[in-house]
Amino acid sequence: MTVNPVNRSAVNTASLDSPVPKYKLEAKRASFQTEAIGGFSIDDTKEDDDFEGNKLLWKRMFERKVTKRVLKLQEQKTILLKKCKHEKAVLEKKIPLDLLTKEWFNENQLTVQTRLYLLEKLLPTLILGLEKLLMEVEKNHLTVLATPHPYFNPINFLAQYLMENNPQYNRPANENPYIHGLKHVVEQLNSHVVDIKYSRLSTLKAETKLRQSKREQLNKVYLDKQEKKKESLRLKFRDWMLSTNGNVMLSLAQHVLRSFSESFPDYLFETFEDVKYDKELEEIDTKEQILNEDEFAEYMYSYVKSLSDNPFQDFLEYLSHSSDFFRQKREGDWWRKQFAELFLACDIGKAGYLNRNRVIMLFEEFYDYSLGTKGAEFRNPRQWPVIELDEMEGREFIRDLGKDYSNTDAPASIHNENNSEIPYYGVERHVETEKFYPGEGRDIKSKQSARFSLTADTGDLISDKSSYSGIPDEYSAATNKFPELASIISDIQRRGHTLITTPFDRNSLTIRQFVQLMETFMGNTTDPSAIESLLNYIHYEYRETKEEKIEKLTQANREALAALHRLVLEALFEKWDNDVSGYLNLRELVEVLSNYKDGMEKNAIKRAHKKLKFFRKDYANNPTLSKTEFAAYIETIAAEISDNEADFDSLVTFLTVRNEDSCMERTRRTARRRWLHAIQRAAETSSSSLEFVYKSVFQTLYKDAEAHGDNKKISSSIALLRHNNHRPERGEYFLHYVACTLEDAPYVLNQALYRDTGVSFGAVDDGKPLHIVKVQDHGRVHIWNCHRDKIDGSFVVVPLKDQHNRVFGVLGIDTLRDHCDKYFTSHEINFYQGVAKAFSIAYHHVRVRNDILKVVDNAVLWLFNETPNINAVITYLAEPSGSKDYVLCKTMTTEYEFDEPWSEVHVPPVTLQKEDSYFRIYLFRCADTSEVIFAETYKARHICVPVWDLTGRALAVLDINLDLRKQLLAHEHKGLLLMLKILHEACNTILKEAAGAPQLWILADRDNEERRAKLLFHQKMLQELKENINDLSDKSLAEFRKSKRPPLMAHDVFRVVLHILQPKLDVENITWDYCRKNMNNDLVDQICSFDPVDENVRVDNYLLSLYFKRITGREVWKSGSLVVYYLYHWAYTAFCIIQLKSKLKSFYRPPSVCHLAST
Repeated sequence: MTVNPVNRSAVNTASLDSPVPKYKLEAKRASFQTEAIGGFSIDDTKEDDDFEGNKLLWKRMFERKVTKRVLKLQEQKTILLKKCKHEKAVLEKKIPLDLLTKEWFNENQLTVQTRLYLLEKLLPTLILGLEKLLMEVEKNHLTVLATPHPYFNPINFLAQYLMENNPQYNRPANENPYIHGLKHVVEQLNSHVVDIKYSRLSTLKAETKLRQSKREQLNKVYLDKQEKKKESLRLKFRDWMLSTNGNVMLSLAQHVLRSFSESFPDYLFETFEDVKYDKELEEIDTKEQILNEDEFAEYMYSYVKSLSDNPFQDFLEYLSHSSDFFRQKREGDWWRKQFAELFLACDIGKAGYLNRNRVIMLFEEFYDYSLGTKGAEFRNPRQWPVIELDEMEGREFIRDLGKDYSNTDAPASIHNENNSEIPYYGVERHVETEKFYPGEGRDIKSKQSARFSLTADTGDLISDKSSYSGIPDEYSAATNKFPELASIISDIQRRGHTLITTPFDRNSLTIRQFVQLMETFMGNTTDPSAIESLLNYIHYEYRETKEEKIEKLTQANREALAALHRLVLEALFEKWDNDVSGYLNLRELVEVLSNYKDGMEKNAIKRAHKKLKFFRKDYANNPTLSKTEFAAYIETIAAEISDNEADFDSLVTFLTVRNEDSCMERTRRTARRRWLHAIQRAAETSSSSLEFVYKSVFQTLYKDAEAHGDNKKISSSIALLRHNNHRPERGEYFLHYVACTLEDAPYVLNQALYRDTGVSFGAVDDGKPLHIVKVQDHGRVHIWNCHRDKIDGSFVVVPLKDQHNRVFGVLGIDTLRDHCDKYFTSHEINFYQGVAKAFSIAYHHVRVRNDILKVVDNAVLWLFNETPNINAVITYLAEPSGSKDYVLCKTMTTEYEFDEPWSEVHVPPVTLQKEDSYFRIYLFRCADTSEVIFAETYKARHICVPVWDLTGRALAVLDINLDLRKQLLAHEHKGLLLMLKILHEACNTILKEAAGAPQLWILADRDNEERRAKLLFHQKMLQELKENINDLSDKSLAEFRKSKRPPLMAHDVFRVVLHILQPKLDVENITWDYCRKNMNNDLVDQICSFDPVDENVRVDNYLLSLYFKRITGREVWKSGSLVVYYLYHWAYTAFCIIQLKSKLKSFYRPPSVCHLAST
């Protein structure tokens, strides 16, 4: 079907020829503009009253200006369009059409699109180019040539023309009739031939419209979805309002967002979905800003609007859990306030602590009374965690052997007056409440108010920093007593203590520890009246005699006086130690003391000197005094003179006055103290990494050389003494260079120096600094960089000593990079001794924490074999922060996934601040109180166990995670208790050896301390199991031998034991009768004397691993046989030691061999 086209050009021409009246043009323009710009008025004469009455004057004026400007732009565009149409009409009249172009017109639908493309895009420029080419050929008479012209290429000419006249940049000339005809043909084809359904442009427009409609539909769905998200957040806000007592603070929302973001890596691991917030988290608000419903929804929505469905639903669930957490925390805080008030009521003498043993005794009495009471689910005070593991009886670890139940369903037991156990199986008992329910019938809160006077806030109430006994702070007391030491004391106070957590004491409880012990004893008790009864019972039954009160106050005064003495003597030592070497000359000190009271106290000084020699034992003739020895020496002299405090003050004042120093020495001493403290701080905040310690040591040396060493250019290195197992012909030990300054790293780092090379072993043997003034004149100094142009300078080797005064390495400093003749002075060498001592303290501090991490790692891996229901164990190290507080560093994570345990050490560690860890406050409560904490969080239950140092402070926290849907079975709970007990023993062994106790070797591995730290837990566990096996009664062994049928898993366990003891024995064919016959005292002796660390031990690891996969700890427990239980754990622990020994042996890598260089 053909449609007759309208002659548009004729219409346009006619309209241009006849002028339009001005008033009609204005009317048409006004109507067009009114339709195009909806909502704008064009009648300027209309009164202001016709506008909306609520519009402001400035807004109306702005709309008028915008309207006028739009009208002006439209008028200019209309005039320009009419001008173009007029020029086109004039050009059609002026230029005729070329009839040859009609050949391009035909009604073939198949080629119409191709022809349109050629006519519109290519031919207008190509025809003009060919025409130009032909004119150029005729002009140069190239048609008459027989051969092509060497300097004219028609193809290049045409290409050059097409590039110069690209239609995208240059419009083709319209004066050409052929071009004008092509445009006419294009119009005819578009009007007569092209069908609308075959039009590419129309199809494109239709597709665009469809996509736009889909986009609008998706946008509508997206907006509805986002609105539903906001509505869901509003609903959660209403739950929060109920849980927070109507005060939803911005800081709570920020804590929730920060806590939920920690689960993002789990989505990436499980669903490969990269989940993240829409913007970065803000700092926690400290202004206590309160949010309303809309503010809460908008704030949360700004972070979670891009979360997909599953993470967003999890976020809503997390908000619900947070609401429950806020409610429980509010209730818990109320009870904690009551516990704190109870502590203050019981602490009549205001000493600041209660008798722990008496409190636990009251717990035991109340627990026996409350058994069977509905809603009273108190924890057994005779078991962990109310008491410590080493306070439990040994039979508690194997109680209910053979019974399989979850830990929460464990049968209770009571103790009568004769300590005989009476089993209790849940029969309801009615307790006579008159004994401990005073004031029956009153409201709980009114009873609390009647018993104690409640405070409004518990922040300062539950704190151990309060001074109950009126004893002044040691810093202020020391400053008032000894004003000459005030500046040094202030420096010590500025440096602060290592940690401010509360140490654990077996005999006393601080207010924090008492509150936490009360919460631990409460367990799952939900009945407020039962808790109220407990409070009343303790309040009325806790009694202290007058002698006990006096003893408590005396003990508090004694501790305060000891702290004062330590502080004063530390300040006095720093005043005498002008060069900050860490040592004092004993002869100089004795010479000064001989003049005390004109020599009247010489006998007391001699007696103190003899006691000092006995105190130092192995190095009694050492002419120097360390800080600890100096304090003990002065305390001994004061005690020998008299027990009067005035004599101690007089002695300290005498020593303070007799040591005069100049202003320059004080300035130098203060700066050096600050630098040495930076080394200690680097160790305490390094999270078991020595890298920061090395860096701090070298920075200290650089600063001192610049400030007090005439700006010398120095190089430094640290080498540790190692056993020479790979080249024994060159000596028993070698020096392994583990750190050096940057310039010497390519030549020194990881090198080995043997006794037959260099001079450093002279300092190792003598234990004294070795100073070589001119290296170039010395014949034995080993030069690592043999490419130096000039070897000129000084060299100092300072031995590194441990707490036993044994050398374990050297610190080397030289001036070979400084080409000037600058040598080390005496005060610099003395300071280098102080640097060496500071590094030694820092090194052993980091090493102890490394050893503890290794012990924890092996303990948790052992535990996973026993308790598969534990998901993960996270180790946090407590480290001091800049504000005299502490932080927890997430250092190691050990998980049990896919039936395979694995550990990950976090480098760098994740640091937790107390103020930013709202939902992990249980970790800080564990560290604060040094007690076990039980807590429930989102999707997990937590058991937080502190790892103590020797003072009882928590140096680490173990966060044991359990799934909310799982419970620890009986054998798992007992395995956890056994692991924690052995872990504490192993950590105590490490800490005691680091503090100076002799090494407590257990097995034959005495040479490799690195390997020993890895094996220590299993060695301790093996020793414990050996003692238990050795203590087995003859009756137990006889019953085992009489059994015709083997107990559950007994046959396989016995096969494993025999294979470990006798690897050549064919255990697969061993019968049960053979096992029964060999279960005797001889086998027990073999087990007790077996050493798995021995290099001669060879077992089939593959065979043992198959057996241990078949034998489960639960089946061993259910067997009910004590012999099978101990043999299984002994065999598994020995197998772990054998595996670790082989792995550690294969991991050993000797350092680089020392290359010989010129001297």
